[in-house]
Amino acid sequence: MLGLMEGGVFDDALESGRMGGTVSFDSQGVSLTQHDGTRAWSIGWHEVAVTEGGASGKMLFFRHRETGVMIFTEAKGALEAAEQAAGAGYEAIWVEVRAHASKRRFSEGGLWGLLIASVVLGIWGLFWLADDGVDFAVDKLPTSVDRTLGDSAKDSLSDFGEPVKDEEVRALCMAIFDALKVHAPQDQGFEYRLEVLENEMPNAFAMPGGQMVILTGLLEILDTPEEVAGVLAHELAHVYRRHSLKRLLQATGLITLGQIAVGDVAGAAGMLAGAAGMAALQHYSREAEEDADRQGTELMHRAGIDPENLAEAFRKLQAHQDAMLAQSAPKDETSSETNDEESDEDKVADPLQEEAEAAAAPTDEGSTEAGEDEFDLAETIGNWMSSHPELESRVKLVRSHAATLGPIEEPFTFELDWSVGTRMKEAEPTMEEEATP
Repeated sequence: MLGLMEGGVFDDALESGRMGGTVSFDSQGVSLTQHDGTRAWSIGWHEVAVTEGGASGKMLFFRHRETGVMIFTEAKGALEAAEQAAGAGYEAIWVEVRAHASKRRFSEGGLWGLLIASVVLGIWGLFWLADDGVDFAVDKLPTSVDRTLGDSAKDSLSDFGEPVKDEEVRALCMAIFDALKVHAPQDQGFEYRLEVLENEMPNAFAMPGGQMVILTGLLEILDTPEEVAGVLAHELAHVYRRHSLKRLLQATGLITLGQIAVGDVAGAAGMLAGAAGMAALQHYSREAEEDADRQGTELMHRAGIDPENLAEAFRKLQAHQDAMLAQSAPKDETSSETNDEESDEDKVADPLQEEAEAAAAPTDEGSTEAGEDEFDLAETIGNWMSSHPELESRVKLVRSHAATLGPIEEPFTFELDWSVGTRMKEAEPTMEEEATP
């Protein structure tokens, strides 16, 4: 183990988004141990991306390529210690950070300005950071930063599934998306795109810069193209309201805001990119979710689609979540005894029960690599409902906000064959087919 250096970690699982600790390097990778020794993070050399930036331009960021967890340190000699610990075979991971070091352009005047700005921001306090400060910073950053963040996480899309093979299902989703996206703001430079991936989880999400994703499991929960449009409107709002960027600014804190305050937009963008990961980009605040609900409602209204369809999508997703939770809830002893007496035919009569049990079942030592990947994926992103809490209250919000918009002047009707979207349900094997050897 080489060196014990002060540093920290960005981890979206932490309440504050970050934690200080002691950084160390060895032949396996980089590690950070919390100061009280109660928790530790490790990233192997084979799964790390190394960048340099921060307020001084000399902070090292070690980001896990898949999870987005990032260990950082500004300790003197950290780069040399890391290279020595990694040894031969990992030369490629230092190319980018060495190139950045050779082009570093950070003047002494900029350093003093940053120090002063950080002090001022510190005096203003957390209220400014959580509200006006973040809005100020987002206004100063070009939308190219959003696109860079989205591109940095784009490689993670393959973790969620392969592109849908059924071209008619894809065409259906694209038709819904195309009818909606033309009514989203077009003056910010975002390129709104849609990918449809094969995955049974009922989910949809947006990446900064305009990349949208629908998982096919969502189409199995919703019943009309208008309901799908409601979900997409909500996710589009996350993009053009730049919620992911605001989330990362709050996570990276005063240092990034200080950089922007003194005009070091490039340095701030670099630090945000280093902190970006799918987890960080998808966990929004309650305020951001409510804002996306309002903006999504307005977007649907402009498109001529009744916003009630967004409320209905929420309601169906809530019902699905409630059913899954009920099926996976622990049963009492009486229920267990009753279940033991059930016939095999009765036990396969409820697909939701099977789905919940399969998701909750631990993997044994003989699990396939694919199975482990699926478990990790579920842990990472969960489903659309778990990342969008309190759906019942948000149904009320959508309906109340829609009431303030007045009647739709030119209603839009989808001329689509929705049976294409429901064929996945029909393609699932029936209970009788599953029971047939």
